[in-house]
Order: sequence, then structure tokens, then C-alpha cells
Amino acid sequence: MNSSTFKEWVLDKLDKAFNLKQVWQSELLARWQNNDETVDEFEQQTLQQLQC
Repeated sequence: MNSSTFKEWVLDKLDKAFNLKQVWQSELLARWQNNDETVDEFEQQTLQQLQC
């Protein structure tokens, strides 16, 4: 386990610690972005309450 301050977490260190890889295209992200979801009345009220 890495123990570092926030300032010490540079991008290279994050990449190595969490095995991050940069991707230019993601089928999963594209499907998620193109998904049309409807928000029902309960969800809409809950979201409005959370905004306050």
C-alpha cells in the first residue's frame, strides 16, 4: 500500500499504483452516453431535494 501526501501523487505515480491506461475510444462509454433514460417523478423530486 502506498502512503503519500496528496502533493506526491503525480500522474505517473497514479498510473503505476492503479494500473491506469489511457484510452481514446470506449464502446462502453459510448453506449452509456447514447442511452436515453427517463426520470420518473420520484427520481425527479429526489434530485431536486438533493440540489438544495
